[in-house]
Amino acid sequence: MARILGVDIPDNKRGEIALTYIFGIGRSSANQILATAGVDKDKRVSNWTDAESQKIRTVINENYKVEGELKSEIRLNIKRLIDIGCYRGRRHVLGLPVRGQSTKNNARTRKGKRKTVANKKKAAKKSTFSFRNLIEIFIEDYDTTPKRKNQKASCQHWQIRPSAY
Repeated sequence: MARILGVDIPDNKRGEIALTYIFGIGRSSANQILATAGVDKDKRVSNWTDAESQKIRTVINENYKVEGELKSEIRLNIKRLIDIGCYRGRRHVLGLPVRGQSTKNNARTRKGKRKTVANKKKAAKKSTFSFRNLIEIFIEDYDTTPKRKNQKASCQHWQIRPSAY
């Protein structure tokens, strides 16, 4: 395995892919580095000579911020945003999306795992309904007077009326 800037680069991959293992180098910058160093981008890392790998190291050191230097710069930029108290800085502190994404349904990557909050139980209403009230309602609803000559007293409304509550 070749080692560039403290990162082990896989031998079996092409140069343009292998350089992307370094933090801060993507495909386009890898192609630029290889073109500047004069190394074919399709050449495998295992086929690089020591002179070619040395040229690549010098090109990266002179022109690019990578690995620890880049990470510390990013960290300082975030710290600056937090210190001045701007919107983006506050979003970083709260651990919410910084670039205007919606948080109502998604944003689980930034917010973390769901924290379920139980609903508060509603206090039970004290009912003023007692057995005595129930008997009074039944007596009111029980019709003792016959409506026709041969009709018996009706007992149809034995349900509790809604007005009783």
